[in-house]
Amino acid sequence: MLKTRIIPKLLLKNGRNVKGRQFVELRDTGHPVTNARIYDAQGADELMFLDIDASVEERHILYTVISRTAAEVFMPFCVGGGVKSVDDIRRLLLAGADKIAINTAAVEAPALVEAGARIFGAQCIVLSVDFRRHGPAWKVYTHGGRSATGLDVVEHVRRAVDSGAGEVLLTSIDRDGTSQGYDVEITRTVADAVRVPVIASGGAGTLQRLHARGGHQRARLMDTAHATCLIETPRLYLRDVRLSDVTDRYAGWMNDAEVTRYMETRFAAHTIDSLWAYVEMMRHKPDTYFLAIVVREGDRHIGNIKLGPVDQVHRLADVALMIGDRHSWGHGYATEAIMVVTGYAFEQLGVRKLTAGCYADNVGSRRAFEK
Repeated sequence: MLKTRIIPKLLLKNGRNVKGRQFVELRDTGHPVTNARIYDAQGADELMFLDIDASVEERHILYTVISRTAAEVFMPFCVGGGVKSVDDIRRLLLAGADKIAINTAAVEAPALVEAGARIFGAQCIVLSVDFRRHGPAWKVYTHGGRSATGLDVVEHVRRAVDSGAGEVLLTSIDRDGTSQGYDVEITRTVADAVRVPVIASGGAGTLQRLHARGGHQRARLMDTAHATCLIETPRLYLRDVRLSDVTDRYAGWMNDAEVTRYMETRFAAHTIDSLWAYVEMMRHKPDTYFLAIVVREGDRHIGNIKLGPVDQVHRLADVALMIGDRHSWGHGYATEAIMVVTGYAFEQLGVRKLTAGCYADNVGSRRAFEK
């Protein structure tokens, strides 16, 4: 079986990265070059940039972002959005992209796929397909998921691969940003119908979701909303703390005397810059899981939980937690996060002893850990 490859997908809008749910409810997630650098440092196999409004606005993708990214990272990356001509493909490749994703133009001008593969090679051409499920069938959508085409996904993919597409990206609009898991059925169906790699996108939220892709040797994995999400509960999901999480609201938590009353950092004044540096440091600690606690309803980041350092030799680890959002106190979120992280440490990481730091008079933390 081929190695499963993890490919973060970064959506571009107005020069910034965004994420959403089912292609709407978009919110800013930071600068694309910064995010690309982070994923490169974390060991991503590849990277994908998609300018989600380029086709709708009938404009070219942001070449400066692509050239800056190419200068900063050392992994292959694919670029798509608003690609309408052979000249567009050529310019993006010259800017530093390794592959070009063609979506709307593959429907409106299918000869572009054949021309791109013939001139630049099939390995450069990725057919990008946004789709929705309609009863027993899957239908193709274009223009950032706004336009229904009525085309059957499998037939559309077959035609494009016959024309020279060397790879297929399947994005489920229905599952995008939901953490409900990939549409494994269509991924298997398409992978069985063509002889090129198929990339599943939309719906991943945990490592378990990644393993549940169906085990197909040509199906690779990608997600945008929770590309680094680790574990989940019925009400929460836990993912890596991101630089984009460091906002004025986050700084407010860290400077709130009630929130930090029992934390070692309570004596310092925290700024956006100092917190950004701390998060950056924690993200690159190989033996520590520094996770954001996010409430599924409203996609609200309410605090963090840290598992680590993890001693792999003696199988020991520490756990610490902060609920920064005072409105979330007293709802059992801390207990829920502690329980799932404890289970992950014991069952997935093989930890034998987990130590929790808690002051005797910190009643809230004591109750959460005791449960």
